[in-house]
Amino acid sequence: TRCAMPVSATLQDCLRQKSSRYEVVYHPYSHTSMETAAAAHIPGDRLAKTVLLEDDEGYVAAVLPTSHAVRLSDLWVKTGRHLVLAREIELRELFKDCDLGALPPVCMAYGMKTFLE
Repeated sequence: TRCAMPVSATLQDCLRQKSSRYEVVYHPYSHTSMETAAAAHIPGDRLAKTVLLEDDEGYVAAVLPTSHAVRLSDLWVKTGRHLVLAREIELRELFKDCDLGALPPVCMAYGMKTFLE
């Protein structure tokens, strides 16, 4: 069954305000970004995933290809910040209108700095 995880209202508003064009890709529900890529027939290096990080300064998002892993030590060097993975409970609180595990790559919609790989 092909279905779509709903696009959050916050993200839709942000994209609309920026006059952005986008396409919703329908795929079966999946548990990981690599499963999503496979289900949507998109190579893992062509689909972005978002990882939420935090430190004493607050939250930031890292957006990288699904096939890649976050290298925290590289981020520490590049940003001068000691970022760590945010906890799941924090994700739910910050992204209230997103399905669990479906973090948008446009985190500026949520007032968050975003690092792109």
